[in-house]
Amino acid sequence: IFFSIGYSQEFIKNLERPLSENAGRILKLEEKLRITDQSGQFFFQYPREIKIAPDGSYFFYDREQLIQLDKEGRFIRNFYRKGQGPGELNYVSNFIVLEDRLIVHSNSPNKIVWFDLQGNFIKELSLQEMGSRAELLFYRDGKFYFFKSGMPSRPKKLEVLEIPYILMEFSEESEDMNELTSFPIQAIVAGGAWASGTSVLSIPYKNRYLFVSHTQEYMVSLYDCESQTLLRRFNRSYKRVKRTKGEGGAAIIIDGKRHEPPGSEYLNDINGLFIHKERLWIWTSQKDEKKGYLIDVFDFDGRYVDCFYLQTDGRLMGTQGDSLFVREKDPSELINIVKYRVMD
Repeated sequence: IFFSIGYSQEFIKNLERPLSENAGRILKLEEKLRITDQSGQFFFQYPREIKIAPDGSYFFYDREQLIQLDKEGRFIRNFYRKGQGPGELNYVSNFIVLEDRLIVHSNSPNKIVWFDLQGNFIKELSLQEMGSRAELLFYRDGKFYFFKSGMPSRPKKLEVLEIPYILMEFSEESEDMNELTSFPIQAIVAGGAWASGTSVLSIPYKNRYLFVSHTQEYMVSLYDCESQTLLRRFNRSYKRVKRTKGEGGAAIIIDGKRHEPPGSEYLNDINGLFIHKERLWIWTSQKDEKKGYLIDVFDFDGRYVDCFYLQTDGRLMGTQGDSLFVREKDPSELINIVKYRVMD
């Protein structure tokens, strides 16, 4: 069903069942590589943002580590040097692997740092005017795209407000910074404190488009960074999942009383966005104890084309070609990064 909104935006409401006749199956996977930290050259706490370089090496970020591994999962180097000086990093929001460069965005201080793939520092560029609440999304034709979260007003009494997540475009050459659009989230605010049960999730596509989820309920927006146009929004009929009793979400404590944002009795419908072979994969809040997590599949036009179960207790970190990368625990409860080949 297509609803016209304005001149260039569509709202596409999909039914509960996808188009595929084979929907609801358990995805067949074959383990190809298991990466552990048993060498002692790096360690796993919460590895994330795994990316693959053109030469096939792997990069991932963990606590105070930005690690490069070879194709067989063997340690090559750690790019992370803690500090605020040239080439030094504090909190890494994201990184981008090019053919001969590694570009890293570090907060506090807010800056972009360039390395070659041999670990040598090349240059850095300050982003202090953007403040510290910024996250790098992707890089395209000399321009960086960020999310910058705005600070809400500070009411004395508890209020429900919208906090804008502003999509910023930053030119590497001219250092001009432009605000493109905003994806707000709902939060409760009191004084200098605020809490939200919603995370802004995004995934770039073809280094031009950006899929964004910024609501508790099932909804995805598609933004074209080249034309600076919100192309469409889409969702599907979805049965929400209630939080387990005693499982607390985000909250503000005032005079010993806990205050949660609206909708906290439910889990967020969408927990992750991934691109796999020209399709958008949505990691949902639904989990079958025998089958695993439910993953929905949409095409570029916002049509709900397929769904399947990912049978793992881990977390999907990324995809490449026929491969998936999952963070999971082995029988000894040690964290591994496992590369799987999709069989179907």
